[in-house]
Amino acid sequence: MDFGGLILDTRNDGHSGVELFVNAAGVQYDAVTNDQGGNEDASPDFFWEAAAHIKDHGWTLEIRVPFSSMRYRSTDPQDWGILLFRNHPRD
Repeated sequence: MDFGGLILDTRNDGHSGVELFVNAAGVQYDAVTNDQGGNEDASPDFFWEAAAHIKDHGWTLEIRVPFSSMRYRSTDPQDWGILLFRNHPRD
């Protein structure tokens, strides 16, 4: 399945992240993951918005994340990691 999204590393430790993925039909999936055990936990159900638009030659994706809905440490300044992700399988 073709989908895209991002992984936010709110701890900036390179070992954990909040996954926010969307397919071309606009179906959203979110989870938290970490290196310990390598399992995804899809139970948090973060509040975020996405819009996917199918075009003649592909599709586009927009994601809006209200950071107040994320869990992160209370530090100033915030130092996060981000990974932009696209799963693009073909036959």
